Parts: sequence; C-alpha cells; structure tokens
Amino acid sequence: MQVADLLTEEWRAIRATIRKRWQISLRYPLSFIFWTLSPILFLLPMLIYSSFIAGGRYSENLRELAGTADVWLFVGIGLVTMRFVLAIMWESTYSIREEEFLGTIEAVYVAPISRFSMILGNTLFSAQRASFVLAIQLLAVWVIFPEVTVVGIFCALGYAIIAIVFVQGLAMILSGIVLTLKQGWKIIFTMEMLLGIITPAAFPLDILPQTIRSISIWSPFTIIIEGFRKSILEGMPPHILRDITYLTITSMGIYLIGLFSFYRMERSLRERGLIGKY
Repeated sequence: MQVADLLTEEWRAIRATIRKRWQISLRYPLSFIFWTLSPILFLLPMLIYSSFIAGGRYSENLRELAGTADVWLFVGIGLVTMRFVLAIMWESTYSIREEEFLGTIEAVYVAPISRFSMILGNTLFSAQRASFVLAIQLLAVWVIFPEVTVVGIFCALGYAIIAIVFVQGLAMILSGIVLTLKQGWKIIFTMEMLLGIITPAAFPLDILPQTIRSISIWSPFTIIIEGFRKSILEGMPPHILRDITYLTITSMGIYLIGLFSFYRMERSLRERGLIGKY
C-alpha cells in the first residue's frame, strides 16, 4: 500500500472516531448541555473570588501589572483559555483508557488503524467541542466589550490552534503513562495543579516569585494563555511572530517525543500482555 493510500485510510479512521464521539455525545443531551455550560459555571465563582480579592471589579494595581483594570475580563479570558487547553488534554489522554472502561479495547487493537489516529481523532473531537464553547464565549465577550476587535479575536484563535497541536503531543506522552499505571489520572491531576501554580491564568505573571516566574516565562502554556489574552485585550500582540515561532518549534518537538514515548510504552505493555488489564 502506498503512503498516500495509507494516509487516506488513517484519515478515514480519524473521521470515523470523531463521528462516533459526536454521536455518543449528542445521544445524551443532558451530558452535552453539561459539557457546554460547565466552563461557564466554573468561571462564575472565580469572578466573584477575584472581585472580592481585588476589592471590586476594577483595580488600578491590575492595570499597572497587566495593562487592564477590568478584573473580570482579565481573569475570565485567562481561565477560559486554561479550561480549553485542559479539556483537550484530559479527553485526548484518556481516549485509550476509556476504551478499556467500555470493554472495547480489544476491538480497537485488532482494527487496521494506528493507535495514534485514534488519539488524534479523540483530540480533534475534544477540540471541536471545546472550540464550540470557546466561540460562544468569544462572541459574548465581543458583544459585552465593544472595544474587543475582530483582529484580536483571530489572533487569539491562532494561539488556540497551536495549543491543540501542542496538547496532542503532550497527550501521547500522558496516554502511555495512563496505560502503564492504570490510575494515571492522578498523574494528570498533579500536572494540572502544577500548571495552575506556574501558569498565569487568573493572576499577572509579575506577581510570581522569581524562581517560578523564570520557569513560567518559557512554559508553552503561559505563552498560549498570555498571547490569547493580550490578543483579546489589545489586538495583535507585538511579539506574536516570536510566540508563534517558539510554540510551533516546541509543539513539533513535543509531538515527536510523544510519538516515540507512546510507541515504546505501548509496545512494552503488549509484549508483557498487559494491554487491557484493569
């Protein structure tokens, strides 16, 4: 089979995976409504907390640190972006583990498709669903805050697209860990909590201690969230080309590491007969 034919077959498998996930998701309307509204419900208490801490919706201290005095807008955009990235990471990472829970892992493994295609299909499904929620939120921001420009929204979407590629590579690394440890969700939870410390989603980067800030500056998550937020608040960020270049190179590196890492861990599990073990 030629490479073009092989890629075509894999793309069909990816599309079939996306279609299957949408069929399952839409078959349970309450679940779909929950996943659509949960990011908003998650956001509301955070806005109340931030208003309490800042002494109101507007803060001059925040203006000095972040260029905007609107606490709700600053925190809201940061947390929306963070939840967008984490939602894709969780769904992509647990795609194979979920097949184990459903008892369909054997059928998946005898299917003539790559496991990478299955993970990618789940990633794209999660990205589509998260993008739907993100589009609704961006539309609301545009209506409520007329100073937000269309150019800024498109620049923000550029950061979101690169985030999907980066998270896909990271998800492959984590998928291998989840398959190996079985209860790998604890690893993902720990990583999520660490990201919450070093990623300035709900607070300005400058308030972090110097040691943590020196790590956070180079984190792709920080660059994605800061770039997304600055695009919404200021229009096209001044360093967008530098950010896009750095994120593209980093994403490609993480993607290749993820492919190699998942292949090695999955092959080791198959050789020991541990695939599908609860």
